[in-house]
Amino acid sequence: MYCFKCGCELNKTDHCPNCGADVGTYKKIIYTSNYLYNDGLQKAQVRDLSGAILSLKNSLWFNKDNLDARNLLGLIYYEIGETVAALSEWVISKNINDERLHRKQNLGAEYLAQVQASKQTMENLDSSIERYNHALECCYTDNLDVAVLQLKKVLSVNPRYLRARQLLALLYIENKQYKRADKELQRCLLLDVNNTTTLRYRKEVFSKLQPEGASQAGAQNAMHKANVRTVKTATTGADAQATRGRNGKPKKPKVGSVIKYTADNETIIQPVNARNPGVDGFGIPSWIYGGVIGLLVGAAMVAFVIMPTRIQSIRTDAQKQIREISSQSDGKDSQITDLQSQVEQLNADLKDLQEEQEKNTASGGENKTDVLMESAALYVEDSVKVADAAKALAKIDPETATEGMSDAYTKLYNDLYPLLRAEILQTFADSGITAYEASTPDYAAAAEDLETANKFEKQDQTGQTWAKRQYYLANSYYQLYLAAKDGSSDDNNTSAEEYVTKAKAVIANLAAKDASSEYTTKANALLAQLPEVTAGSAAASGEAAGTGTSAGAEESTGTANADGTSAGAAGSTGAANANGAGGAQE
Repeated sequence: MYCFKCGCELNKTDHCPNCGADVGTYKKIIYTSNYLYNDGLQKAQVRDLSGAILSLKNSLWFNKDNLDARNLLGLIYYEIGETVAALSEWVISKNINDERLHRKQNLGAEYLAQVQASKQTMENLDSSIERYNHALECCYTDNLDVAVLQLKKVLSVNPRYLRARQLLALLYIENKQYKRADKELQRCLLLDVNNTTTLRYRKEVFSKLQPEGASQAGAQNAMHKANVRTVKTATTGADAQATRGRNGKPKKPKVGSVIKYTADNETIIQPVNARNPGVDGFGIPSWIYGGVIGLLVGAAMVAFVIMPTRIQSIRTDAQKQIREISSQSDGKDSQITDLQSQVEQLNADLKDLQEEQEKNTASGGENKTDVLMESAALYVEDSVKVADAAKALAKIDPETATEGMSDAYTKLYNDLYPLLRAEILQTFADSGITAYEASTPDYAAAAEDLETANKFEKQDQTGQTWAKRQYYLANSYYQLYLAAKDGSSDDNNTSAEEYVTKAKAVIANLAAKDASSEYTTKANALLAQLPEVTAGSAAASGEAAGTGTSAGAEESTGTANADGTSAGAAGSTGAANANGAGGAQE
């Protein structure tokens, strides 16, 4: 410890040996800050992250220059997905050290550099925060299905985002899906075993899952036992790490040592490696000897008495089967002719079935029913496979999805379509825009993805990027027309005139729905460059261009308010500035 006035190292007295300043109160402040830091560290080791955050904040209230407390607080924030708060603490730590402490090794600066070194990590964190803010907005507008989809996306990118998982559990409770809510709350307890919000939500879930007539005391006892099991699971990793020797191998605990863990507000101490009779040096009970001898006698009887008889019986059955097969082989030749005629009839039936099957085929040659079942299975299986479910359902054209299909197929499609329509629209719209805006544009891929996105646009609504996408689609057709005209196109099934017809259809639809857009002006300029085509070459242009006549909700933008005014909304991650202002924006 050093004097706050002259920087001289202090001794046990209450005065500085160099300048004589009274440092008694100063020492008490530093000791209190260090005590609170140690308390926060102990709580963090047993994953009581809420209690650790409170202790570390109090430690910094006494001594804002306590870099260890500030760095640990940033680590805990990062662990529960609060990236903005974590980066802020590390930036402050770095600036404090550069200005006055001058430590040779500051872990906060290293943490900050590691996070900011990966561009992909920063983009993922930004994306998860934006989707979380969008989920909040959807909750405020009572669009809970879209909010659940957004939160599943957030957790697929950042599975330790505690606030997002708590909000997902709350939405499950609102939808009366209590088992799913309890599953998410168990994962929350694995992150923070003593989080008040998680425990309050789980109490509500347990009250709903209890059978009718169960007492309140019984429900509370069941919830307490479940929380203790979850806490044990969460603290197992920390205990295993703490019991390793210098060589990295697990260290055997000494007899009489204990394991400590926290359940609710209580600290439970459990002894380990207690001596058991018959194991740690005591006499082995006699019944164990009798059991072992009995097992050996039984094994001998099986080997020398039962097995020879069983082997002989198997040989007899085998010889009997050989004789039966020999007698049956004589009549096989007479059956071959009959089988050949049956094969010819089956081939004819198969040809008829294939012609019927062509009516039940999705894009890519797959069966519509198989595609629909695959999409439903991916959606139900796990939250991280919603995007795969959306891509699978997009193979089925929504305009002809239920034509000639069974009632069960139609009902399943009508139930699944509203849940995935917004995800399909956003996925293919983003993919088409990315392919178009790439340094080397892929106009064929852009046209295909934007056509798919238009099929899942609501008939009476258009998303915020609709006009932009229509212009990109029309220009993609124009570029494909130029390539087909020059003979450099890879698509031999579409003529140059058909691309012109498709582009004109898209521009006409854009001008009809959004005449004031800047993209409409650009599209009209593009229209002037398109040549005239004969009437015979324009085939089904409106349908091929995909002008967005399918039913669905408007496109989700997935962006948060720039000024961060949404209640509970997380901020966007940013780069750290030199003044230590936080390195992130709320």
